[in-house]
Amino acid sequence: LSLSYKQLRSDSVKWSRYLMHVGLRKGDKISFMLGNGYQAVKIFLGSMYAGFVAAPINLMAQPDLLEYVISHSDTRIVFFEEAYRSLLEKALGRVGRDILTVAVNKDAASILPDNDFADLKFPDVFPEDEALLLYTSGTTGRPKGVILTHKNLVAGGRFTAMAHALTDADRALCSLPLYHINAEVVTVIAPLASGGSV
Repeated sequence: LSLSYKQLRSDSVKWSRYLMHVGLRKGDKISFMLGNGYQAVKIFLGSMYAGFVAAPINLMAQPDLLEYVISHSDTRIVFFEEAYRSLLEKALGRVGRDILTVAVNKDAASILPDNDFADLKFPDVFPEDEALLLYTSGTTGRPKGVILTHKNLVAGGRFTAMAHALTDADRALCSLPLYHINAEVVTVIAPLASGGSV
């Protein structure tokens, strides 16, 4: 699968409009339990595009920690691979509120309906708006939620690109999972900020 920046933007627009179509609003948390691949990247980047907050879930979390993260984050929807269905269902059974869940084939060309929901208008999104919610590993107690803004993520990507002297000729290999800040900022956002590829 090879994508241009134009196609990535188009997919992000369509993704954000789909989230609006299912009733989500700016600031709502969007979670995913997916291995690395284009669908995970699309959910990660596309969710932030219209002001939603990406809240990726650590795939190594046990049900009690998963329950805590889902409850604490106030996530509204979880996209998941079938491999994580049982774990997710155990956690959701104890959360005590309805959360929309969507099974995803991470290798599918598309996971969205054909409708592009073009009639839906994006809210204004500002650099200071929340963009990403990550949780620490919880090695010293409960995981702690860490909020990053759009400005934080752009700065992190640009500083990483400068530190590594990345150019539009460079390509990054994302081997860490997309629930890790290094994968998100260093190996996804930084190469895109420099005009390169991932």
